[in-house]
Amino acid sequence: MNTAYGFGLLAATAIVFAWAYGQYRRPQPGHWTKSEFATVALTLFMTALLSFGVAFLGTAAANFENETHLEEAAVVGGVGLVLCWFLVPKLMAPGRVASEQDTGLSVPPPANDPHPKTPSNASGMRQKRRAA
Repeated sequence: MNTAYGFGLLAATAIVFAWAYGQYRRPQPGHWTKSEFATVALTLFMTALLSFGVAFLGTAAANFENETHLEEAAVVGGVGLVLCWFLVPKLMAPGRVASEQDTGLSVPPPANDPHPKTPSNASGMRQKRRAA
């Protein structure tokens, strides 16, 4: 049973870390992310989860011959792996900024742009060189 607890806590640690990473990397992070108390509390929570997960796995490894719940540990480990596989990339991605297509609004060119019709990509530069 300690193996199942260990795998579960390690998966929870990965998911909490991914969520926190995504919250701190958003374009406009929440007000709570600027609080030192919240940051320290979150760090201590993740450290405790990680420590207990490793401790449970260590006690399971030390008592491996007495461990009879390996099927449960495999199921919990597999479920944790699948959850991490799907949730971690989505949670770690910063918030998406709305683009012009999403909002339907057009963005005017900057006022100080001397060449508003000049292409900015490499193919446009090649066309200029060929014309010259």
